[in-house]
Amino acid sequence: MEYLHNRYAFCLDPTIKCGSYGPGHYVHFIQWRLSWEEGPGVAATVTAVDDDGTIHFADGTTQWYHLPAKLRQEIELTDGAVILASPYVLRVARGDGAWSGFSLGDEPTPCTEVKAPRKRISPLFQTAGNN
Repeated sequence: MEYLHNRYAFCLDPTIKCGSYGPGHYVHFIQWRLSWEEGPGVAATVTAVDDDGTIHFADGTTQWYHLPAKLRQEIELTDGAVILASPYVLRVARGDGAWSGFSLGDEPTPCTEVKAPRKRISPLFQTAGNN
């Protein structure tokens, strides 16, 4: 599968406390994989990224992303050249052969709190009195 041959730079910023993989937030690895399985995508040009996260494309359409500064930083390297892929993925080629991926949203949505992972105790380790 083609996506296995493309390195992906996760754009997780540890200073941002967002745990959302919803539209316009972080790209989930399954969403990223599907974007490669569904084809190469369509070339597009980003003309501007507003401080509120609104992304403007050369064809007049707009989308939204929750970390506009990060997106601007990535697309500056390509003069706005990006790939629009399904499902709602914007890909930006990096100079090292890797791709940065961004999930697109139709409208702004709030970031969700990062939740600590749940602790799971195997039934094999549970003993009477220690449940």
